[in-house]
Amino acid sequence: MNKIFVSELTIMNEEFTINNRIQQIMQEKRLSNAAFADIIGVKRSSITHLLSERNKPSLDFLYKLLETFNDID
Repeated sequence: MNKIFVSELTIMNEEFTINNRIQQIMQEKRLSNAAFADIIGVKRSSITHLLSERNKPSLDFLYKLLETFNDID
C-alpha cells in the first residue's frame, strides 16, 4: 500500500496556481502587496492584478521574483 503524506494530500486537494504560490511567499515573508512589489521592482498594480487573477505573471516578473528571493523554488 502506498503512503500519502499530508503535504501531498493538501496539494492534491487544493487548486495550485502560480498566484497561490505568490500569495504564499508574501505570507511567509510577511509582506504587503505594496512592499512585495517594491522589493522585487514591479508596479504595485501588477501585484494586485496577479492576485485578483486578472493577469498572469510574465517571465520577467518570475525572474525578478527568483532573483530577489533566492531561497524559494
